[in-house]
Amino acid sequence: MTRIAYFSCLIVTALASGHYSEQEESPSPPVKVGDWLQRGDLQVQVLSVGADGSFMVKTNYDPPSIQVWSLPGGSHSLANKYKVVPKTLSTVGMDYQLPFFKVIRKDLTNKRILVMSADGPELPELDVPMEYLRARGAKVDLAGQAWIFGRDPDTKKPYRDPPGQIVIAQWLADDICVKADLSLACVNVENYDAIFIPGGAWNPDMLRTDKDACRVVREARAKGKLIVSLCHGPQVLINADRVDGKKNAIFPAGTKITGVSNIRVDLENAGFTVLDQETVYDEAARLLTAPSPKELGPLCEKFGELLATKH
Repeated sequence: MTRIAYFSCLIVTALASGHYSEQEESPSPPVKVGDWLQRGDLQVQVLSVGADGSFMVKTNYDPPSIQVWSLPGGSHSLANKYKVVPKTLSTVGMDYQLPFFKVIRKDLTNKRILVMSADGPELPELDVPMEYLRARGAKVDLAGQAWIFGRDPDTKKPYRDPPGQIVIAQWLADDICVKADLSLACVNVENYDAIFIPGGAWNPDMLRTDKDACRVVREARAKGKLIVSLCHGPQVLINADRVDGKKNAIFPAGTKITGVSNIRVDLENAGFTVLDQETVYDEAARLLTAPSPKELGPLCEKFGELLATKH
């Protein structure tokens, strides 16, 4: 064999958040007569190259066979192998019953809350707390990851068009979005009374490795700000709580918390004491958590109560 080539024709740019954005295709690698190529477990030798980029190959099967190949495209081309999701297959998941708040008092008019989110917050987990706090007079800012406001340094094209949009999830469906008010990189924690981290399976997974998000959590904790989260959201707290390889850097071991059942082992391994309650408030850490969207009513009311109480 003269050469075995493994093909990859897609350039991706790793952004600061750990999120990847398709930028451009690289030039196709040269294929010459006599080259050996590999696709999966199949090895073939190039017999001829056509002007259209296709090439004739001979397999290493016994007996060998002759096939016509073309250079692979980007990973998006793989979708052509699969079926389009039929309309009869719901991808929006559970339709959570929205909470009913009996009395809304305008008692939070001097309070300012930061909501931090990457793509994929579960719709009610983002919307219900923001609207509840605004109804009580609070000023609520939504901060997104820095890259959604940025541009590719080479092409000058925005990474997201229009910039600043956060994609909201309804389980697997992702066809709605909201404009963030500011970038997490620009957040001054001193301007806020509390920070809120919604859940969703995707959002916390991206936020937890975002250096700006972890910085905001650490600064909020250092300044004694109220920190609120639910469902998968506390995953962000796990990463923020680890500094220079050491856990419990900002939340002391034994800090009381809750979250969705999927992440409770992770929370325990991180040194938290996990409780199975509709809301859990650790007064010493000023940390309020709830396990799922089903507890949005109690969480919001406790959130408002803590904000209205002088600390």
